[in-house]
Amino acid sequence: MRNARLCAELGADIVKVNWSGDQSSFEKIVRAANVPVVVAGGTLVSDEELLMRMQQAVAVGAIGCSVGRNIFQHANPTAITRALCRVIREKWSARDALAELAETVDRS
Repeated sequence: MRNARLCAELGADIVKVNWSGDQSSFEKIVRAANVPVVVAGGTLVSDEELLMRMQQAVAVGAIGCSVGRNIFQHANPTAITRALCRVIREKWSARDALAELAETVDRS
């Protein structure tokens, strides 16, 4: 939390932060930052975990994500990117985006 706020105080227009582990602690980071926050993709996790993190992060004010390996190492990078967009931009639930993702990946 302190680092996100420090970045903003030093003039950052946006900060990228790691998922803190739960929605409540992430909300504290978002509030402390006082600038837009994006969530780092972090380590390779399940599709469900990734989408749930993003749903929770957006619910407390994150504006997006910066995901690498969870897209590039995915069986279907286009489909997981679409699922992330559904959750972040279109406000779908992680469960609905995961269901659509499962249908897409099963077909490929």
